[in-house]
Amino acid sequence: YQSIVSLGNSSLTSTSSISSDLLTGYWTFSPYLKTAGVFIANFTTVVKNSVLPATLNIAATVTASWTSVVSCWSTGVFCGRSNTSTAVSSSLTIAVPSMNLSVYNTSVVTTATPSIAIHESATLLVAVFMPRVTTNVVINVAMPASTVAFLGTQIQLGSQVNCTNYTVVNTGNSSLQIYMGTCVDWYTASTVGVGNTINASITFTPIDSGSTSNGASIPITATTTYNNGTSTATSTLTNSYTLTVVDPKLSMNVTAITSTTNLNAGDNVTYQVYLVHNGQSRTTAYGVTITAAVGLFESIVAISSGSLTGISSIAADGKSATWTFSPLYYNNGSNFVGTFTAMVTNNVYPATTGITATVNASFTSAPVCLYANYLCGRVGSASAVSSALTIASPTLSLTHYNASISTSIAPNITINEAVTVLLNVYMPRVTTGMVLQYTLPSSRVTILSWQIIYGQQINCTSQFSNNTGNYSVYVDLGTCTNWYTPTTVGVGNTLNLSITFAAIGNGLNVNAATFVSSATARVYNGAPSSIQTLVSNYTYAIAEPKLSVTITPVTSSSLLSAGDNVTYQVVLSHTGLSRAAAYLVTVTVQAGAFQNILTLWPSTIASIPTLQSSQLGAWILSPFALSGTPFVANFTAAVTNNVFPSTLNIVTNVSVAFNSVPACLPVATTLCGRPDSVSATSVAITVAKPSFTFSVYNTSNSLTTNPNVSIHEAVTVLLSLDLPRVTSNVVMALTLPVNTVAITSTQVQYGQQVNCTRQ
Repeated sequence: YQSIVSLGNSSLTSTSSISSDLLTGYWTFSPYLKTAGVFIANFTTVVKNSVLPATLNIAATVTASWTSVVSCWSTGVFCGRSNTSTAVSSSLTIAVPSMNLSVYNTSVVTTATPSIAIHESATLLVAVFMPRVTTNVVINVAMPASTVAFLGTQIQLGSQVNCTNYTVVNTGNSSLQIYMGTCVDWYTASTVGVGNTINASITFTPIDSGSTSNGASIPITATTTYNNGTSTATSTLTNSYTLTVVDPKLSMNVTAITSTTNLNAGDNVTYQVYLVHNGQSRTTAYGVTITAAVGLFESIVAISSGSLTGISSIAADGKSATWTFSPLYYNNGSNFVGTFTAMVTNNVYPATTGITATVNASFTSAPVCLYANYLCGRVGSASAVSSALTIASPTLSLTHYNASISTSIAPNITINEAVTVLLNVYMPRVTTGMVLQYTLPSSRVTILSWQIIYGQQINCTSQFSNNTGNYSVYVDLGTCTNWYTPTTVGVGNTLNLSITFAAIGNGLNVNAATFVSSATARVYNGAPSSIQTLVSNYTYAIAEPKLSVTITPVTSSSLLSAGDNVTYQVVLSHTGLSRAAAYLVTVTVQAGAFQNILTLWPSTIASIPTLQSSQLGAWILSPFALSGTPFVANFTAAVTNNVFPSTLNIVTNVSVAFNSVPACLPVATTLCGRPDSVSATSVAITVAKPSFTFSVYNTSNSLTTNPNVSIHEAVTVLLSLDLPRVTSNVVMALTLPVNTVAITSTQVQYGQQVNCTRQ
């Protein structure tokens, strides 16, 4: 890529020459004396080609060759030693074209922006730096098909640049080629780089096919191809730019501005619709259509004209309302505000179900179509849903009373207690097909009476009952109307079914202690498909007496003898879990072995004591109140026998049987409440028995026991017997080995309280 054009004179006398291909130059001289100094010479090259990557090293190489003798010896062989030295210059860089892209607003004077709106004009500037001579220059610009439309192309040459051609060829509306031919840059040493640029200015606008699936950005690719002079090698420059397309961004809201709760058929609700550009919007919206719609149980009856001028049409058809206008500017603070009114058409609907209005807005990002009808900007949308309304509908609740219907009851009741339950049904203005039903378990209750109680503003067309047994009430009331006025809303708007029943039992402990009641209210408005069923269940707990009993000796209970008496105390009380009085209470005591009951003493509560046998006694009382004095009674038992192991437990038992009702209900003699029982055992007593000790003493009778005796030493053996009160057939014996001892004397000594019948 270089040619030598001249070799300068050297600092030493030499002969110079340049090769025919202009790639090599020579300096020749001899000798080169050590004292001759440094050889210095310049040479000049010319760059032959611009088409070369600037990063490729281009350098000059110098090589010196010499020998160590003047000439060869006569033989021609010994001609000295040849040698060389080589050096390489630093690299050159050869100028090559470069390319840069930028996008500007239509004025081409503002700072480039990375975003643009649909149909807004923008300018793409392709700047190509040109070295001195560049041939076959072609600038290509490509954008996605059906995404942009080219509006115009302009070429501006630098002051020192001239090209032989300037032809623009468009391929559809997505790419173009600019053919520049051979471009020459007449620069001088003092003006290198000034005006050496070709600028291709291409004006375009983003378009859209109307499909929201199109991308929101435009990738732009530019290439420049060229040759240098006679070179056949084509080089390519490539650069790219991504342009973001911005659309209108709208937000909307719909809000009920009148009452939205406890509405009845015929009530009106007014909604306000609001549409505005949000903080992300960068462009005006066109062709705006706002549609408001209501669902079940509402009908649109009125629509306002809206807050903007230029609204082209307003329409409402009962279920929807529409506003159409254009444009909605994004930069002047404008917004749309409109209202519409909907009427409630139906009462019978669960009040907890959301009844809402929905609004939708559609718009485009361009006011008119470009080139063809399908290039009409990008379609956008916004939507909102109102807060829910609640339409008045019947509600069902339960209230429970005791028989006096004056105080509320606890969640549990006693067997045979009369209880009244109220089915409270709140009524909107008109409710058709009203059916009330209350069901209880067939084996747990019996219904005593029922009646319908109308609120002062309620009237129903019929009262047909179809009851099942004595445990279910079914009443069909037909159409019920509530004539209320605005000043008395809620007063007298309740329909009550009052049912009085009593809990019963079948006398078996396996009966459940709870039962569930089920209340339902069924209504419908005109057609069975709109039946609404309200259900309220309630669990009753049957309150029963829960008792505990103890039995305790209150006199001495140890080392007793035949004829001794023991007094026991029985205490019966309600436990902390007890919720009802006990009836038909029988407290039974049973004496243990070797005891006979002598006396049953009166109790602290009126009762009837009965000594049924020497082993069995009972007190009978009814009722045993939940609050008040515990049952306390004593009884006395006598010990009948002494000869019994004192370590054997001798206990006395008490058992209590009771019921949860005082008498059976008249409907059946087997429905007599729930029986129950408790029991207890006394601590053990011990009966006295004889005890026996054995001691051996010296003759001195000094009370010191000596286990060793000598032959013929006198020894005393003492047999001591501790006797209870009466002991029969007492025999004391001492046996010693035959021919080993001789018994010399025997005597019996009686304790001062002991007497025996013989000796």
